[in-house]
Amino acid sequence: MTKVVKVYRGGSETPITLKNGDKYDSRIEVYDERGAIIFRCDKVNTDPTVNHKGGIIAPMVGNFICDYHTGIGKIKPYKALIIFNICSEKRFLSVLTKDDLTDGERTFKSTIPNPTHDGRYEISYVNVHRGGYNEDVSRGCITIHPEFYSAFISVFKMGEKGLLEIIEDTKKCRRDR
Repeated sequence: MTKVVKVYRGGSETPITLKNGDKYDSRIEVYDERGAIIFRCDKVNTDPTVNHKGGIIAPMVGNFICDYHTGIGKIKPYKALIIFNICSEKRFLSVLTKDDLTDGERTFKSTIPNPTHDGRYEISYVNVHRGGYNEDVSRGCITIHPEFYSAFISVFKMGEKGLLEIIEDTKKCRRDR
């Protein structure tokens, strides 16, 4: 059994809107191997930064590995969750770092046409990483407000793998409490 991460899009009861219009309006929960909640935060973003034309990852059940997020630009790599799709247990077990993943295993359905993918309904290289105070710092990744990110990422060890689910149904989100 592994940890499970659930992202409830739109599930925040106390959303934050930043000056540029970005919103931390979703919720993330981490469950340990026994199914107990070990982390919960409702300051999460699941769409691209305002005025960036990217995709939005569709509801899904996939996997994650804790590895370094390198981002775009000159940021220092830091610990984050790398999202991927694997069909077989044998292949899942063979993944030791993000570098073991193929482009196809890092590509997902998008809920909107993605200009960075020639208008196709797909998005690639989605991570769960630290957001910002002035913008959510995302081109389609799932970001967590910086005030809560250290507590979130501290429950994972480098190289740890698990399951990740993105849920659109905010009514289900409220029933689960």
